[in-house]
Amino acid sequence: MKKLRIFRFSKQELLLSFPTLVMLLVAQAFMLCYHFERFTRGGNLGFWSIFAPKFTISGFDPYIYLTLSRWDVYYAVYRHPLLAYFWYPFAQLNHWLMAQTEVNYAIFIVAAVHTVLAFYVFLYLFRILKDVVRVATIDAWLLAFGFFSLGYILLTAIVPDHFCLSLYLLLLTLYVAGSKLRGGHFMSVAQTALLYLLTAGTTLSNGVYTFLAQLFCARRQTLRWRRLLLSFVIPTFVLFGLSYYQQEHIVKPRIERQQRALEKKKKKEKKAVALQKQTKKLPEAHPLDVFNLAMWLDTSTSRTASFVENFIGESVWLHTDHLLEDQVKGRPVIVGYQKGWEYVVIGLILLLAVAGFYCGRHDRFMWLCGSWLAFTLLLHFVLGFALKEVYIMAAHWLFLLPVMTAFLFRCLHERHTQSVRMRRALTGLRLLVFVLIILFYGHNLNLIGSYLLGH
Repeated sequence: MKKLRIFRFSKQELLLSFPTLVMLLVAQAFMLCYHFERFTRGGNLGFWSIFAPKFTISGFDPYIYLTLSRWDVYYAVYRHPLLAYFWYPFAQLNHWLMAQTEVNYAIFIVAAVHTVLAFYVFLYLFRILKDVVRVATIDAWLLAFGFFSLGYILLTAIVPDHFCLSLYLLLLTLYVAGSKLRGGHFMSVAQTALLYLLTAGTTLSNGVYTFLAQLFCARRQTLRWRRLLLSFVIPTFVLFGLSYYQQEHIVKPRIERQQRALEKKKKKEKKAVALQKQTKKLPEAHPLDVFNLAMWLDTSTSRTASFVENFIGESVWLHTDHLLEDQVKGRPVIVGYQKGWEYVVIGLILLLAVAGFYCGRHDRFMWLCGSWLAFTLLLHFVLGFALKEVYIMAAHWLFLLPVMTAFLFRCLHERHTQSVRMRRALTGLRLLVFVLIILFYGHNLNLIGSYLLGH
């Protein structure tokens, strides 16, 4: 990974990232204003009652704010076994700051960490487009800049949920795998094991993407027992061991303390309604729900409607109706756009990606990206995993659209010297993408800002 300059960046890359960083900082400013006075209360408080009742941004959770305010395990440990440990040092920093100032700095810490992660997402995507797909610098910048104009990518960068970290790790994995693939190499056992540990440790299903990346790089060697054991089997046992430890020694003791406190309160409460209100404020225990498939799989939601309105639609172009409402709290599963031209806009995004896939159909890196997309479609549309709010998981796959579109740019660029027609087509494509980017930034930033500033 050292040879790939994973964390280093050039002055040119920093300069090219500047417009993206400006847009991200605007979005972060909106997020900081969201219930600012309430969310910055420090001291020995019940932070669940501070964040949970007021934090309503689509289907995202404020668990990172809670983790930073009073370190504990709030995510389902068997689906996110490393998340609590990732935020542990930041939680200690916030605890120290709160002790000194009586102010909770969780919202500022998340904003700072996510901005850094988003910067590297831009950097890795730009390098993938420029060095792996091999498009012109201007085209790589255009697509990487445009990626952050998409609705749920902007949201991913600012909300206190695990998706921003997932996005960073998946782009890192794709960049490493793509670079190895172009060089005719494959990831070492240590690289694969580390990437698998991090991606699966953040979200368990993300480990499949790392496995597919190594499979396309190393092919049959991936399945050799020694490589398979060291790269995937042992890290999987490590993750489940950590999950079991957290469940038994952190989550269960917390639940028992809460139950004892409720029993004491029950004796003092005169009205059962008051007790019920207190119970609702407690976080869920999250037992071994990773194995309770009935909780997550969906057979009733229309696949076609969800694909159009949620998977492609809401992910890239926010709906004005029921703006950023939580499906669990009343948002309809399917929400349509008000105007027909909005379907044309999201259709263009999909059409460009499909055309790019066709142009790159003989490229092995394209088929690696296609395998990631195929797993995503299998997970959400065949199994129905989280299909009702599939847009909140856009960070796990949406970066594939600019990568696929880049192959269309490359195809036109390779032929633009052959005829005036191809040069005009390339210029027209660049102009079309630029206009779409302006539309997306204007639409999505305006709606996000109006929602966050209005609450």
